[in-house]
Amino acid sequence: MRGASLVVLGLGLGLGLGGCKREPKQPDPSSLAELEAEWPPHSAACRSWNDLDISTLDPLPAGAHVEAFDQVWRTVGTKHYDPTLACLDWLGLRAHYGAKVAEAGDDATAAYAAINELLGLLDQSHLHATAPHQAGARTRETGPASVPIALRWLPLEHAVVVVDEAVDGYASGIPRGAIVTSVAGESITQVAEQIVEEVDGRGGRATERAFMIARAINATLSCPSDGSKRIGFLDPQHDDEPSELEIPCFVPEGERLSLGNLRDLPTTVEWRMLSEVPQEKLGYLAFNFWMLPMAPRIQAGIDELREAGMTGLVIDLRGNPGGIGSMSIPIARMLVREGANLGRMQMREFNQEFKVEPNPEAFTGPLAILVDEGTASTSEIFAIGLRDTDRSRFGAGDRGVVIVGAGPSAGMALPSMIESLPDGGLIQYVVGDYHSAKGTAAEGEGVIPDIVVEQTRADFIAGRDPVLDAAVEHLRGPD
Repeated sequence: MRGASLVVLGLGLGLGLGGCKREPKQPDPSSLAELEAEWPPHSAACRSWNDLDISTLDPLPAGAHVEAFDQVWRTVGTKHYDPTLACLDWLGLRAHYGAKVAEAGDDATAAYAAINELLGLLDQSHLHATAPHQAGARTRETGPASVPIALRWLPLEHAVVVVDEAVDGYASGIPRGAIVTSVAGESITQVAEQIVEEVDGRGGRATERAFMIARAINATLSCPSDGSKRIGFLDPQHDDEPSELEIPCFVPEGERLSLGNLRDLPTTVEWRMLSEVPQEKLGYLAFNFWMLPMAPRIQAGIDELREAGMTGLVIDLRGNPGGIGSMSIPIARMLVREGANLGRMQMREFNQEFKVEPNPEAFTGPLAILVDEGTASTSEIFAIGLRDTDRSRFGAGDRGVVIVGAGPSAGMALPSMIESLPDGGLIQYVVGDYHSAKGTAAEGEGVIPDIVVEQTRADFIAGRDPVLDAAVEHLRGPD
């Protein structure tokens, strides 16, 4: 499919309309008020839209973004995993929102607000349209480089805090625990507050809000490879005195890989030994995307740690937004000695099982998986799927797999596609629904940690990582 790319899962899809075709009854635009009497309108007997012949549809009113809207409507209607579309009157909604998009004229912001209002009726992640431009949006200087700091929004403290003052060996000069107030003159607090208002305004989930804030904050740190950005912050080393630094940007190291419209992603795999006390050698593994070419590096890390005598392993998926869903299978196979099932993906016309083949050489020591609001998609599938395999019966003891975090993951675990639209916009749409072997879903509430650890600004100022500390304590077991 030209202009489309699969994210989360590496599945080639060609879903079309099936079943017998019969001419649908077209909604009368004059009766749209009746549609609004019961909002949102639902179809009779929760009909399947598989039998809808889209070639018979009436034309929509003219408008600059109407063609893009109609492509969104058709794409979701024919490729969403649920052919009933949550029992919504998808045909009636076409007329209603087609008129709203036409009324928006050249205003892309208003047109895409209407498009996303329609998509919001399905109440799912990975279902969003992005306008070709945002009227009045701030122009940012972006590029392949980034400011070498890691930031996190702490909602209880209503602040964006530096959680790591250096990245890949590049120091920012801003102390850990500092509250960042601006990036290149743009208010970071305002960026977060706008997302809170947007998500809460449409009844979005708290997990979605946290994920979108993290993504938006990280976007402000992007810059040209030879650029720099002025960062405003409150300095915890000087009683939160306001300060500013012009920080050179750096180009992240690591092999660059592409996934559809996501180009040249810098991939990293890190491993080290956390503890080497006799009889207690705990390993640490972290990687930032799920891309198949990264699997050999992950295998090399696990092998090296095992050769050093590793007895337990921490897998840090904090900030890992996902990638290719099928990569979860070979990584799980490194950790499960007997055959297992990470769950099932329900597609429109078929189901896919995440079956893990037996591996007599797999590592069977206890595992702790770390999550946060940036843990999404394939990371969530892997965490829930591995926990629900009951891995403890494979020789890992009663501490087989535990999830540790300050809160749930993003709750955005559905596989999706990204496709370009006629006006230059983009549509990301859901094509499947995931449940673990035990029926657990990551979509919505996210992966709920087994061990919830409070994290505060004071922890970051002191250089503590209480989530990692709690995982290590668990892996050590009872004294």
